[in-house]
This record gives sequence, structure tokens and C-alpha cells, in this order.
Amino acid sequence: MKVVIVGSGNVATHLALAFLAGGFEVSKIWSNNYSNALNLATKVNANAIEDLAEVDDDADLLVIAIKDDAIAEAVLKLKDFKGVVLHTAGSVNLNVFENKFKNYGVLYPLQTFSKDKPLHFKNIPLCVEANNEETLAFIKAVAIKLSDKVEEVDSEKRKVLHLSAVFACNFTNHLYALAEDLLVENDLNFDLLKPLMEKQPALLEIYKTLSNSIKKHN
Repeated sequence: MKVVIVGSGNVATHLALAFLAGGFEVSKIWSNNYSNALNLATKVNANAIEDLAEVDDDADLLVIAIKDDAIAEAVLKLKDFKGVVLHTAGSVNLNVFENKFKNYGVLYPLQTFSKDKPLHFKNIPLCVEANNEETLAFIKAVAIKLSDKVEEVDSEKRKVLHLSAVFACNFTNHLYALAEDLLVENDLNFDLLKPLMEKQPALLEIYKTLSNSIKKHN
């Protein structure tokens, strides 16, 4: 199966690598920064393209993995595509593709990504949606080759899920940043919190990030 990816950022990078690991052919990568597209294309044996009009007509799947507020504009620039088109955004409705493509959907990975940090993609929940049953079955078949956790979630529920994820992730970061500020203001060492945070392994990365932040400001 041939896949074209629009985007070269954090999500696009991890998806491209996951597609390659899942046995898919990533044929082309587009980015508004050609050097970034070229860099990612090199990693997955694909070709970098500068114009969205260069998307392969014979590709089976077109994945739009760019910032949420850039998706609608990208859709307008794309030419007719016979395969399945999907985006990866949590907050963008499925109907962004309406009246443009015949078969379309969403594949939303519920995770925060950094292109420089490896992830075990098989453990990442993938939320899928489509405009018809045949396309939904196609997207599910693709998704299960990428992840062991695939869930059907419509656009409205996906927005709620996305917002909940923002709360769970960003608010935790914010609270620990407040803890950092409180300690620094009172001449206390943030390292004192390390044993507490090590009890919760997921918080250790936050500790490392904040520790680096303190060092930069000292």
C-alpha cells in the first residue's frame, strides 16, 4: 500500500516511521519547509515534494499531519485524489473534507510527540472515523497495523477526548512549574521533589524538563 504524508513535524515524523515499520510504502512527503520534507523522506525512503499538486494519483492513502489550523487551507490546495484522505487532528471535524473528496476520515493518535524522542507506536491509542462504512473498514485495517489500540470515535467525542488530553498533560506540567517557582522563590532546591516524582515514572520527564529550565535561569 502506497502512502503520501503531508507534513514533516512531530506527528508526521512518528507516523511516517510507523507506516514504514508496518510494511507500508511511504512514497512522498510534503512540507511547507522543503528541507524538513527532504530530511523525513530520507528516513523512510520516500521522495520529498514541494507542491501539493505532486501528490501521487496512484497512492492509496493521503495522510494530512499538520497543524490543526492549517488543514482547511491544505485541503483547498490538493487536487482530486482517488484514494482515502485523512487527517490526524483532535479538534478538526471530519467534514473539513466534505465536497472535496469521495472517501475520507480521521486517524487521531492520542499522544504528545517529539520527533527526536522515539516512541513505541504500537502502544499509542488511535481514534478513527470515516464518512462511510467501507472507508472506515479501510482505515481500521490500516490502524491495526500501526497500533494495538484502535477505537472508533466520532468528531464531537474526539474534541472532548482531545480537550481532556490537554487538561491531563498540560495542567500537570503547569502545576509542577508552579511548584518550581515556589521553591525557587524561597531558595529551595527543586531536586528535593525528585524522589516524590520518581514514584510516578511519567512525571520524571517533567522533572528533567523543569530541572533543565532551572539550570538555564541560574
